[in-house]
Amino acid sequence: MSKLEVTPGMFSKVESKPTLKTPITLLLSALVVFVFFGFLGKPGDVSFVWSDKREAIQLPAFTINSMLFCTVVGAVLLLIAAFSIFRTLSAKKTPVWLIAIFGLGVMMALLGWLATGAIQGVQMIFILSNTLVLAIPLILGGMAGVMSERVGVVNIAIEGQLLTGAFVSAVVGTMTGNLYVGMVAAMVAAGILSMVLASLAIKYLV
Repeated sequence: MSKLEVTPGMFSKVESKPTLKTPITLLLSALVVFVFFGFLGKPGDVSFVWSDKREAIQLPAFTINSMLFCTVVGAVLLLIAAFSIFRTLSAKKTPVWLIAIFGLGVMMALLGWLATGAIQGVQMIFILSNTLVLAIPLILGGMAGVMSERVGVVNIAIEGQLLTGAFVSAVVGTMTGNLYVGMVAAMVAAGILSMVLASLAIKYLV
């Protein structure tokens, strides 16, 4: 029986051919935007507000017909999907930055479709600021998971730590009326929960 010698990195040299999963997903999403948000969308105008009234520098709001906006965005998305299909058939991957632009276009079309006829329009500053606030815990949780996995422990309690910290900080912060005490309590509670995971991983190898 012949032996197969395995050398480090030999499997990483095998090139993986891109599949049609990503282009098909892009094509279906573009069709939804073009047909349902565009031609079959809601009649009326939509405004994208880029400045808050309290800010010193006021940027003008962008107002456009919702169906026209979604149709144009959908047409651009269809072009991106067609380019992705062409790249895949040529055994090339779709660039990540192009997929990011596609996702941004879908999001803007969805917001425009939902806010059609709304008096306040799409408050972009409110959306972006809240997205940043809500994304920070997820980023910190992902960093904590990466750090723990580097030492051989798969941290399955990241979500539990976030929820426990949020609950304890809300309770302690409300009872004491001090924001900083609530933050410290959140870190202590999450640390205690991580100690439980560490003890189970070390003692019972789970």
